[in-house]
Amino acid sequence: MGMVNINRPIHLALRDSYYGKFLRMLKYSFEGRPLASRKKVIASLVEYLERSYTEAAGALRGVMGSQRERDFVKFLRVILDSSRAVKSMVEHEEILEQDTSFLKRFLSGSPQAVTEARNLRRRKAEEFLLGVKLMAGIGEKEFQKLQAENFHTLSEDERRRYRAMLENP
Repeated sequence: MGMVNINRPIHLALRDSYYGKFLRMLKYSFEGRPLASRKKVIASLVEYLERSYTEAAGALRGVMGSQRERDFVKFLRVILDSSRAVKSMVEHEEILEQDTSFLKRFLSGSPQAVTEARNLRRRKAEEFLLGVKLMAGIGEKEFQKLQAENFHTLSEDERRRYRAMLENP
């Protein structure tokens, strides 16, 4: 007899809740915000994606899941990794904004190189986040289909548990 994941509805609800929070927050403008605000936004985006990814993987424990569900886990991994790259670029920009003396010393006092390094990180972060926004936007309808498919495979008791957790994560 195979394993059964009795917590599957809970994992699905948490996956959907955190991914929904990610999608809502992703709609905020990132470009043009001060560094501290961008840092806060990307940290939240990464946190929601990490939690959604963990719960998506948890929902598959002990069950095969549909191909769409397994593909969604991989999709989450791709946008999570890209979002982590944005977070790294923003953190690097912060380091360069707070203290450029180490870089000036290392680059033999070239202030132009320091400014370029900081500006490059900002541009790259914006480019990566644009890619995340595009992928998430294109995938939003597929996520909604997956959410509906998963819900319909649940028993009545599992649906009750799913709804309860979705409303109060």
